[in-house]
Amino acid sequence: MNKRKRPSGPRRPMPIDQITLTKMQMATLDALVAECSYKSAADRLGISPSTVKFHAEAAREKMGEQTTMRIVVRWALFKAGAPSN
Repeated sequence: MNKRKRPSGPRRPMPIDQITLTKMQMATLDALVAECSYKSAADRLGISPSTVKFHAEAAREKMGEQTTMRIVVRWALFKAGAPSN
């Protein structure tokens, strides 16, 4: 019996308006857009930098991106009203 393997490599980025992010993931992205570092975002949210990283990585996975910088830029553009892809 043949098992299908998932293709390796990055997933295709998903349009933000088709993704379900948690309130904390959205707050984390907002803080990263405003503060530009895990530490500063953590201070703004009243959580630890590792928790910021956790939520950012979860959002990155959902968005199909490889770097936090890409999700932060995409989130900032989305919030500014730019097309989602």
